[in-house]
Parts: sequence; C-alpha cells; structure tokens
Amino acid sequence: GVLHHPLQQGPSVLASLEASIKPYVGYAGPLKSVTGTVQLDVYDDDVLKVHAYLERVEENCKQCGLHIHEGTSCDKPNLIGKHYWNSAKLPEDPWTMSGSAWYSSTASGTAAKTFHIHNGYTLEKNLGHAVVVHAEDGTRIG
Repeated sequence: GVLHHPLQQGPSVLASLEASIKPYVGYAGPLKSVTGTVQLDVYDDDVLKVHAYLERVEENCKQCGLHIHEGTSCDKPNLIGKHYWNSAKLPEDPWTMSGSAWYSSTASGTAAKTFHIHNGYTLEKNLGHAVVVHAEDGTRIG
C-alpha cells in the first residue's frame, strides 16, 4: 500500500498516515491473499509510530519485515525500490530487525505490531511512499 493523506491529529502527533496492504504485485506464492492496514503516527520530532494489523501473512513468523520503501507506487515491482531512509541524517538503514521494523504472526497468519522508528524524514517526505510487508525469508508479499 501507499501512504496517503493525514487522517487525524493528536496531542504530540503532527498527523497520521495510513496504507492499505494488498498482495504484492507479481508475487505468486502461497501468501498471495495478504491484507491489512499500516498506520503511521508522525510526531513533531519526526519519529514514526508504526501500527500494523495484518491478515493472511506467513503463519508463526517470528521476525517478518515491515518497511517504508523509496517508491511512490505499488503498481509495478520495479517502482517500489529499496528501504526509504535519509542517509544524510542516519549512518545506517533503520528498517532492520534490530531497528524493530518487523512483526510476528500467529498460527492463523494474523499479526498486530506497534513500533517506533526514525527514518530521517519529515511527515511530508514520508507521505506517498510505499509500505512493504515481507515473509520471514525476505520475500515481498504485501
């Protein structure tokens, strides 16, 4: 899904962005029915609070990736790009397992995860970027 316009504002939240997760374009494996929602609360210090609610993902996954990517469209795999982060502000990619950019799923293939991350970009710079859900082996599934 692609992050779209702000939904609501809160006390220290500048805005919230939301992406609807659908099956990854071109993926034909057993997890081709992935659905869900990823919401980002963007705080005034540019920290992102990521809330993910996913269904039909890999069962019993312990650390499957969840990242914002460079692309601004999910229509073609070559438009999605790599992880989206500001290398001028951050020495390393924050969209890693050690950066908490992952989810775990249940035996029925559902997942709910909330984590905080800073990718070095403001609300405006995150708006419109693709969100990608990965299987445990790194395959892009949503």
